[in-house]
Amino acid sequence: MIGFTVIFALYALITKVIHVFPVQALEGAIWAALGPVAMAYIAEIVPPEEHGWAMGIYARTSYMGWVIGPVLGGLLADAIGFRITFVIGAILVVFGLATTWRYVKEPQKAKG
Repeated sequence: MIGFTVIFALYALITKVIHVFPVQALEGAIWAALGPVAMAYIAEIVPPEEHGWAMGIYARTSYMGWVIGPVLGGLLADAIGFRITFVIGAILVVFGLATTWRYVKEPQKAKG
């Protein structure tokens, strides 16, 4: 999530098209790391008999974000500008990071 905060901030600072590629490459690397980590965490905290259901919920909400996010971001960018939209996105990710830090805990390891 720190990476996504940096990505949003970089998008807000971009002034030339040539700078978009490295930012998108970094964003892709962060997305590639996030997916497996999220699924592994779900597998750790959900009982085995509910893995399919939990992974389905994760996938569904993730894909909803991929559909809804760009639409809302585009509308917001039209209304207030793309730079401030990315700044707002960075702030929201920081809020999400703080929430995650507070409420998401390392799963307990089984003794044995």
